Amino acid sequence: MSSNDNKSKDLETKLKESEEKYRQMINNLDIGFYKVSIDGIFINHNPEHNRILGIDPAKSLKGTKTIDFWQNLEDRKNYTEELIDKGFIKDFIVHAKKISGEKITLLVNSHLIKNSKGENVAIEGSFTDITQKIKTEQKLKDSEEKYRNLSNELEQRIIRRTKELKESEQKYRSLFDSLDDAIFIIDENDKFLEVNTKACERLGYTRDELLQMSPYEINAPEVLKEVPEKIGIVREKGKRIFETTHIKKTGERIPVEINAVLINYMGKSVNLAIARYLYLQVA
Repeated sequence: MSSNDNKSKDLETKLKESEEKYRQMINNLDIGFYKVSIDGIFINHNPEHNRILGIDPAKSLKGTKTIDFWQNLEDRKNYTEELIDKGFIKDFIVHAKKISGEKITLLVNSHLIKNSKGENVAIEGSFTDITQKIKTEQKLKDSEEKYRNLSNELEQRIIRRTKELKESEQKYRSLFDSLDDAIFIIDENDKFLEVNTKACERLGYTRDELLQMSPYEINAPEVLKEVPEKIGIVREKGKRIFETTHIKKTGERIPVEINAVLINYMGKSVNLAIARYLYLQVA
């Protein structure tokens, strides 16, 4: 067998592994993700997309026509005009409905994808169900202006605008690094298996430095004794939300909320921890 054949097989293997990483990351997001052709045919979506719209999460919509989930045509008209005009949409509130007809409110982010000729060929985006948050705000503020400062209080789960990349590894890394929260993937030995760019920015370490570390090394001394217990609960129960204190490379303490869930990542059971830095939410 020639060296070219070996290289070709190696590249094919790496491509498949990278595509699997990308697929797993998309499927484990707790926001709806979708990619549709410019004429409205599903190219890709994740289970959360279906769950939010009242569809069986296990059902594949690939190759089918997109669902008419708009409550009114004016929303759809405004959305389409802004997307075509700017090429992207950020924090667009949509009054939608599930398959059952139940009314919901979504926070949508999307962008156009162009081919090499500059023609619009697809739309990629994400959405979060903010129905309950809006109801809660209305009850708490009662007489205040509806949705005032809502954008400052909503979870900022935004998938940044990505380009069509030739390499699947680039596509996976671009998506992973575009999330606004710090993401840590922790292996069975309590070592960081992967981190995103936001984690590096928040803590002041390079990616290579963090991959040589463990959760114990970024937690404040006063909370260290709680770390094994919390990791153990995630492994036992499969999910845990808790608050703790991280320490930056500079020594600065940062209060964080950790949303940890046990996932299957490349055939291994790992801890996916999403860290929301609480001090960043202060207006």
